[in-house]
Amino acid sequence: MLKRKKRLTVNKRQEYDDLCDKIRELSLEYDLLDKEKKDITEINKRLGMLLDKCFAFVRREYYNKN
Repeated sequence: MLKRKKRLTVNKRQEYDDLCDKIRELSLEYDLLDKEKKDITEINKRLGMLLDKCFAFVRREYYNKN
């Protein structure tokens, strides 16, 4: 039997979209700094933290629910 896809509430969807937007922006900044051979250490830290938040969100909303 197929399960129905879970739909996010408007607030949860906004939270997810905000995380994705921030990750996208930092990724672009990372690419630019990397091309210019500049230090990307701080961007890596911030990007890692945002990705951790995104993974936590997905786990919380999709995998830890019964």
